Amino acid sequence: MKKRILLAVGVVMLCAFCAQAELIYIAIEAEVDYVLDPCDHLEGKITTSSTITGYYCYESTTLDSDLSSSGGEYLMNVSPYGLFLTGGGLNFNTDPCNVEFAIGMLNNALNRDTYVVRSHNNLSLANGTTINDFFWFLEDSTMTALSGDALPTTAPVLGDWGDNRLYISGGPRETEFGIDATVTSATVVPEPVTILLLSLGALSLRKRSQ
Repeated sequence: MKKRILLAVGVVMLCAFCAQAELIYIAIEAEVDYVLDPCDHLEGKITTSSTITGYYCYESTTLDSDLSSSGGEYLMNVSPYGLFLTGGGLNFNTDPCNVEFAIGMLNNALNRDTYVVRSHNNLSLANGTTINDFFWFLEDSTMTALSGDALPTTAPVLGDWGDNRLYISGGPRETEFGIDATVTSATVVPEPVTILLLSLGALSLRKRSQ
């Protein structure tokens, strides 16, 4: 009983800390539309119609470095912020030791709304191939997708955006691979560590009740 109480208290304390920190985790799933890989950097593991899943993490209270009234630029340079995806057994991740991650927004600017999630410093693939460009880009030419340039605490509503592109490239410039994909799902989820602790707690209680 005592161990169960301590576990429950630990979970509650962690959840309280996460709420105070206002970390936002957006889970996404994407379907690959096109792959260019002339030198087989991806080892044939990502093909058309492959599925890519993962999440990006940001701090909702990050300050806007864009002083204009129509643009928002939210820069983050420490872990756990970043973009973390996997597909075909390959991982495409922000480097947690060298984070340069940004969310950019334009509201009613240049005849469009835009929302961009971008990771500039990334871990190499297991075979040593570098990841050069890594972003998710949304654009709406009707200028109705956004109501402002404030950093949201919810996932983008995919149906509000006309253009929706997840792009990953890497390798030497002369033999660079490229992956184009369409994000088909975007949802706010709890912090991965919280999910793990809650699952472990439920498993522990289930075993004790048997």
